[in-house]
Amino acid sequence: MMLGFFCRKLLLEVGGGVDCKVVIVARSTVRWLSTAAATVSDSNQDADKSVKDSAFTVSYLVDSCGFTHQAATTAATRFSLKSAEKPDKVLRLLREYGFTCGDISRILQQRPTLIVADPERSVRPKLDLLASLGPTKEFFIKILIRCPEILHKSMDKTLVPSLGFLKSMLRTDENVLKVLGRCHRLLWFKLPESLAPNVAILREVGMSDDLISAFLKDRPIAFLASAARFRALVDKTSKMGFDPKRRGFVEATSAFAAMSDKTWKRKVEVFKKWGWSDDELVSAFKKNPLCMTASEKKVDAIMDYLVNKLKLDPSFVAKTPKLVTFSLEKRIIPRCSIIQYLLSKGMLMTKDITLSNALLESEDTFLRIYVSKYEKTLPELLDLYNQYKNGSATGIFHPI
Repeated sequence: MMLGFFCRKLLLEVGGGVDCKVVIVARSTVRWLSTAAATVSDSNQDADKSVKDSAFTVSYLVDSCGFTHQAATTAATRFSLKSAEKPDKVLRLLREYGFTCGDISRILQQRPTLIVADPERSVRPKLDLLASLGPTKEFFIKILIRCPEILHKSMDKTLVPSLGFLKSMLRTDENVLKVLGRCHRLLWFKLPESLAPNVAILREVGMSDDLISAFLKDRPIAFLASAARFRALVDKTSKMGFDPKRRGFVEATSAFAAMSDKTWKRKVEVFKKWGWSDDELVSAFKKNPLCMTASEKKVDAIMDYLVNKLKLDPSFVAKTPKLVTFSLEKRIIPRCSIIQYLLSKGMLMTKDITLSNALLESEDTFLRIYVSKYEKTLPELLDLYNQYKNGSATGIFHPI
C-alpha cells in the first residue's frame, strides 16, 4: 500500500513542464515499482500459505500419527499436507489391513512420505500382494514394520517379479514368507537380476536345485552379494574341500559371506588365543563352519567357562565346535550345572558322562536323560534347571 502511494506521488511530481524523457523514465520506474509491489505481495501470501501448510503438517503428524514434535517438524521439510482428506484415507487403509496405531506410527516415522501416497492406486495393491502370501496378515505386517520401504517399490518392476522369482525357487508361499522374515530387505532389490547370477554360479559347481533352495531359505542374505564376490566365496569354499552336494558347502559359504577377511583373521586369532592349533581350526571349521560366525565376545565367554571354570582342555571345544554356536546362559551353564548337581548327590558318576553329548542333545532328550529320570528322588530338579536357564539361580562352576 505504501509503495502504491509512492508511485502515484512520483507521477504527480513529474507532471507538467518536465522533459519528456524524464516522464518516460519516471513512468518506467513506476511500472517496475508496481510490479515489485505485486511480486512482494504474492511472495508474502505464498510464504504465509507455506507457513500454514507446514504448521498443519506438523500438527497432523503429531496428533494423528504419533510423531514427536521434532520428528514431525523434520518430516514437514520433505512434504506438506494441505488437508486431512488424503492422509486420513492412508491411515484408514492401513488400519483396514490390521495395522495398529503403534504399527502405523513406526512405519510412518521410518517412511513419512507414505502418508502422501495414493492409498488406492499405490498402497492397496502392494498390501494385497503381500497379504496373498499367507493365511494371516500378521507376518507381512511384521515385515512392513521392519521394512516399510517395500511400499515405495514399483509393483511391476520390483515386487511382482521378485516375489515370482522367490516362489519359483522356494516353491511355497510359506517358504517365501520365511525368507522375507529372515531378510526383509530382499524386496528392496529386483531379485531376478540380483539373485539369478548367484543361483547360476551354484549350479555351475554342481549344487542341486533342492540344496540351492534350502540355501536361499536359510541364508538369503548371502545371495545379495555381487556375482563377482559370490563367485569368490564359492571358489574359496571349494578350495577348502567342501562338497557342493552337501550341506556343509552351504554353511561354509554362508560363513565366508558373513564377514570380511579382516574379521575372519581377527576371529582366527581369538581361537588361537585359547590354544587352538591351525590344524584344529581347519578341522573345527570343516565340522561346523558356523562356529566362525560366533562373535568374539561369545567365543571368549564360552571358552572362559569351559576352560577356566570347568577345567576342560581347549581341544574339547575344538573337537565339538558346534558348542560355540550355543547360548552360554540358556544352554551350556544350565546343563553343566544340572550334571554337577547330579554328581554332588551321587546320582551320576563322572565315568558315566560324555559332556559333549549332553550339551549336543536336543532339549527333550536332555530332560529325559538328566532330569525326568531322577525326579522321583530329586523332585526339585526340573525347577532348578529352569532357574538356571532364566538366571534366577546361579549356575555351578566346579570342574566336572
